[in-house]
Amino acid sequence: MKYLAGRINKLNGGESVCRIFDKLREKKWGDDIILVLLEQIGTGQAIFATALEIISSSEEAGILLLERCGEQPRFLSTYNVLRQSGCTPEQCIHFLLNYGDYSVGQTNISEMIHGQNRRREAVRLLVENALYFCCGEEAETMISLLDDVENGTKALRHYIAFATTEEPYKQLATLRYLKSCGTEALEMFVGNLRRHTDRWVGVLLRELDSQAMFSRIATDIEPEAVAEEHPLKKLASFDLMMRYGFATEVAELPAKIVEDLDAVLSALRGSRFEAVLLGQGHLRQQLVERLAHDASQVMDALNELSPDGNPYLCLRDVLSPLVAPAEPVAQTEVNSPLEFQRIVLISVGLNPEVVSFLSQEFGVPLHEIHVDARPAKFAAIRPGDIVVYDTTRTSHVAYYRAKHLAAKHGTMFRHATRTNQEALVEILRG
Repeated sequence: MKYLAGRINKLNGGESVCRIFDKLREKKWGDDIILVLLEQIGTGQAIFATALEIISSSEEAGILLLERCGEQPRFLSTYNVLRQSGCTPEQCIHFLLNYGDYSVGQTNISEMIHGQNRRREAVRLLVENALYFCCGEEAETMISLLDDVENGTKALRHYIAFATTEEPYKQLATLRYLKSCGTEALEMFVGNLRRHTDRWVGVLLRELDSQAMFSRIATDIEPEAVAEEHPLKKLASFDLMMRYGFATEVAELPAKIVEDLDAVLSALRGSRFEAVLLGQGHLRQQLVERLAHDASQVMDALNELSPDGNPYLCLRDVLSPLVAPAEPVAQTEVNSPLEFQRIVLISVGLNPEVVSFLSQEFGVPLHEIHVDARPAKFAAIRPGDIVVYDTTRTSHVAYYRAKHLAAKHGTMFRHATRTNQEALVEILRG
């Protein structure tokens, strides 16, 4: 006990350390594990007061963020900057778990927030609209606008307003104007944009250079039927393709891919994935590539998208770029050693026959963890495992807990967008 008390005293965290200890002990954490984590975080009452607020505000996600702070102590000071900017504890926790490790260009998001610590509106804007800042194709342009406190944040609010009303051509037109003209007369330009439909703005973007487009938006009266003769007009999802500036690309695709794409977009219409998928050019491109490779597989995966978690991350996992198939393994190499000694499957429960088959096929034990299991169950992940996470049945907290523990132990981590026998064998063979 003296040894334990001595280590606690060295933390110099006052009552906050004791309360953190109590909360983690309630979660069945061992004292040594708690001490290692707290020693990684740092020393001082201010640090542990912040840590206590984190795990008190949102227990499961807060504890997970606290674990991340052991690896990234800077997250604690980032959390304080976010709080000083008016963000709620829940907003801060969600942002750091989802986007704390993101980089835009060469700049880490967490470092960027420290650079904006005197610009509270800019920080809140970044946190509240992180998907556009971190995942958009024009992320670097958007981030650069944060440095102009007055005009830059106004410009970003116009961009985000068009994103919220699902007018992607007006988003692109706003960015093109900012790149060409900066924030001079931006309010007038945005006012002119609002007079037009997004579809007509898309036509001008495709047909004109920047200066001509700006002039037409300021002076034109929009014709009544912009897309009446469009070759894709009979498609059920034609309005979505036009709204998100996708129609021109689709018109150049083979008929079979267009048919499959129409089915996918119709299925995702109105869902939380619609704007994320169609508003991100690289995701659209990956979708087309995957449809060309195996349309039925893509449809199955999209139909099983999780209702929880970050929609961008869910889609990114499902539509990740195709990997060229490995060369066939020569017969003499079939019994070559595996890179793992145990399989850990995290899902909501697999068919026992599939579990039995995988264990026999690879000749190693297989350990299952339910996505809703208590944190102590995830502690079973250890070096030498391969962790396969079922992203169709995921929960935000469970996903990050598993991914964090796998990284901590140097354990291989794989996403499974399908959990049938053939798909899991393919994942495990890498």
